[in-house]
Amino acid sequence: MIDEPTIRREYAPLEAIPDNYEKMVISLDDLPLPSNQGIRHFQAWNLSGVF
Repeated sequence: MIDEPTIRREYAPLEAIPDNYEKMVISLDDLPLPSNQGIRHFQAWNLSGVF
């Protein structure tokens, strides 16, 4: 998720959901990304403390 079109593609469906449930994007990227409009980004190998 290095380039802007990829980030928009991954986050846009979650942004369109009109509820207050926690939303997250899980990826294999090496670099962590900041939260985007309340949608959190997690690296797939760092999920042990999330669930």
